[in-house]
Amino acid sequence: DRGLGHGEHLWGSEALRVPFILRWPGQVAAGREVPGRARAVDVAPTLLELMGVPAPEAFQGRSLASQVRPDTKAPVLAELPALLETDVWFSDRDGQRYQRFRLPYPWLYQTMTVEPSGDISLKPEWEDTVERAKHRGLYLGRWKLLELPTPEGLRVELYDVQADPEERHEVSAAHPEVVAHLRERLRQERSWATP
Repeated sequence: DRGLGHGEHLWGSEALRVPFILRWPGQVAAGREVPGRARAVDVAPTLLELMGVPAPEAFQGRSLASQVRPDTKAPVLAELPALLETDVWFSDRDGQRYQRFRLPYPWLYQTMTVEPSGDISLKPEWEDTVERAKHRGLYLGRWKLLELPTPEGLRVELYDVQADPEERHEVSAAHPEVVAHLRERLRQERSWATP
């Protein structure tokens, strides 16, 4: 947890550029940085490979061990998409930018329940609404695509994160072919989670 809420991570890189530091003499090169975008799903396969344990077939990530081993030149790896997805909206009254682009539903205390075990879970009657309301996105190469369900319909945004790292200029109208390609890629990448 980076101490941030559930929507501000959609724009800008502050919440997405999180340091992950390994110190493991003999297994990890001192001072080595992974040059490309690493994803949260890559952490477990990387650690498992460094320990000599095979990753389960069901893992979605890939190992980055080849990028951090000492006494080797890190090979160039193909860029893979990094997915973004919001979860349950805690509130609709915090004044953040993402509040303008979301499907409304009641506050957390109305949509959640405490199970006899003490676990907190979403009430079944809110599951479809919360799933439909999730903001989703994809980083791939220089591009970042966002799909934002709103009461007016789906809002799609595209940012060139190399030319505009602060993501202040939405450029989907200028790049419809990139939007189409990334929306299809987002659909493909999410298909593993669809029963």
